[in-house]
Amino acid sequence: MTDTETKLVAKLKEWYLAAADSSTNRDWRKRAAKCLRFYNGSGQWDESVKMLLESQERPALTINRILPTINVVWGNLIQNRTELRLQALHRGTKEIANLGSALLKHAMDCCQGHDSSSDAFRDGLITGKGWTTADHVYERDPLTGELVVEAPNPLFVYEDPRNTDYDINKGEFVFRERFWTANKLKAYFPTKYKEAMAASAMDWFQPIGDDTGNSLAGLIAFLNDIQGGSSNLGGDGEMAGVVVREAWWKEYKPVRMVTLNLPDGRSISTAIRSGADQDSLHSFMAQRPEVSVDIAQQVVVVCTLNIAVMVGDLLLRREADPLNGCKSFPYTRFAPYWLHGDSFGVVDNLIGPQEELNKSRSNLLHDANLNGNPGWIGDGTSPKGEQTIKEYGSTPGILLNKKDFGGNIVRIEPGGLSPAHAQLSEQNAADIQEISGANPNLMGTPTERVESGRARLIQQEAGLKVLAPVMGNFFRSQSIMGESLWEIIRHNGIYSPEEIQAVVDQDIIDALGGMGGVVEVMNRWDTGSYAVKAVPSKTTSTWTDVQLEEIEKVMGIFAKSGLVAPPEAMRELAIQVIELSSFPGAKRIADMIRAAPLQVVQPELPGGQGNQGTRKGAVMAASGGAPY
Repeated sequence: MTDTETKLVAKLKEWYLAAADSSTNRDWRKRAAKCLRFYNGSGQWDESVKMLLESQERPALTINRILPTINVVWGNLIQNRTELRLQALHRGTKEIANLGSALLKHAMDCCQGHDSSSDAFRDGLITGKGWTTADHVYERDPLTGELVVEAPNPLFVYEDPRNTDYDINKGEFVFRERFWTANKLKAYFPTKYKEAMAASAMDWFQPIGDDTGNSLAGLIAFLNDIQGGSSNLGGDGEMAGVVVREAWWKEYKPVRMVTLNLPDGRSISTAIRSGADQDSLHSFMAQRPEVSVDIAQQVVVVCTLNIAVMVGDLLLRREADPLNGCKSFPYTRFAPYWLHGDSFGVVDNLIGPQEELNKSRSNLLHDANLNGNPGWIGDGTSPKGEQTIKEYGSTPGILLNKKDFGGNIVRIEPGGLSPAHAQLSEQNAADIQEISGANPNLMGTPTERVESGRARLIQQEAGLKVLAPVMGNFFRSQSIMGESLWEIIRHNGIYSPEEIQAVVDQDIIDALGGMGGVVEVMNRWDTGSYAVKAVPSKTTSTWTDVQLEEIEKVMGIFAKSGLVAPPEAMRELAIQVIELSSFPGAKRIADMIRAAPLQVVQPELPGGQGNQGTRKGAVMAASGGAPY
């Protein structure tokens, strides 16, 4: 490597080690690993306590209430997936915002956006951090590439520890670790393959600092920890591979910007990067004195994204501006609870009640075992009698010889189950529900009476009060992710004109002047600024019932008041009812009705069929239908 590359790797390594060994990150990683074990139920008992109970032949039950509790909150999000809407800000337009909203919807629906977001939400609930990342990859589509959204393991992502803001874009770097097989490494970096395999032996995952350092730093170290031994993933066989470390960071530099305000109201902005650019501008204005142009210049600080890919100390790739002008990291963090740099999830505060629940239920079972077979009292028990009681004392119909027990044997009467253990079990289970926010209202627990959709919705919204901060942070993360996705879509040609034509409604395309206008908008940089708002899509059965009830009320108002609704309005209400229905083909039927021309059925006039509107019909109607 060159001196410049060596210095770059040294700087990145310093950042990585600082991120891995910062006090907040080290503490979070240890807690996250513990929370994962409590979620899957594999580590809810301290091993020393468990061994002690086993030596005393006492039960150590794991009644995992954390798993279903987290799944209830997670499932509520899956049933109410988020919709990303682009909103125009400074110099933005509604037409471009509608185009962006349509493309964001397609990206979330078809590029694993929703699935990855829900996985990140689950990771955040458990570990305190969940991540999504977007990338423009060419493995399946070598021609134009495709957008892929993923949810990486939160323990393999490292962020700038100096940043205490919720948005990671306020920091300067983020790292991600991946495991690559030897075959993949050789395909991507054939000239550096041998060097990379050798450099992997000196990976950065080595323990940091003293014995209390971060033992979870690095992918291989984490795998070693959870496997309880050394990992062979870096071996020489078919499973051979390396830890590839991807680093993203921002660089800032001042740039002189010039804005030309044209007479027709348009504005053109460009950067003056050298004295030659400044001379060209003066030359142009001198040659066109008849053009009245207002020129404004200012110095602004411009951010540039950079990426580096490394194996150990070996730099495999270094590229400036890899996403063609995007300023946001392609990573988004979700933290259920965020306090100025400290994050924690929902599981953190459920560990105590879960441990107490396991203990109280184990003690309750132990009491039941004692009461079912409390013991025996004998007058001088022989070894044979003692062995008989141990093996067959709880066997129904056992026949005992009193001689083996000194001539007398009496069964100890049970003292009854401890009500305290049962009460503690119930209280611990209730505590888990109350602390997590996954109460009966959120779970949709059925009641004895039939309730309307609106009544159930009110109950569920009341159940979400405890989780309001969690959901608020998730919507905030979704907005940040949406802005990053929109940048990547706009500046990297993710969608071809043919794809845009297929996924965007024609009225949105027409509003921009056809496909030519859409292509121009996607390629221009001065189309204004935009923000992304994340809102729940509200697709649950409860919301469907509420909307159907509202439509029924509207139609009932017309029926009771005698008002006649316009045919277009009645058709739209009918389409809404069909689309909200759950029977197969509902959407297709609604589309057919929407596409068909509106046909208004004329009311039947007096006189019956064939005589409507005639003198004969009127006379028949007046005489009650009798012939005249």
